[in-house]
Amino acid sequence: MIPIKTLDYHYHLSTIFPSTLPVIPGTESPDIGSKDYDPNDGYLKKVKVVDYRHTRFALDPRTCLFSMVRFVVI
Repeated sequence: MIPIKTLDYHYHLSTIFPSTLPVIPGTESPDIGSKDYDPNDGYLKKVKVVDYRHTRFALDPRTCLFSMVRFVVI
């Protein structure tokens, strides 16, 4: 099993993920209501990450999918 870490991250969502997402009809995610992300201001309070080999993946709160990221400080 690969451990999931939760990191304090008080920065804008666009520092990790693209600011806009391509929308494909039928793939929209329902509003999960994450307490760690406020869609009104775009800031994250915490981010969930997984380190696999030499790559870090972060959980995008808008899609609830992991995306590869280049750099997230622990």
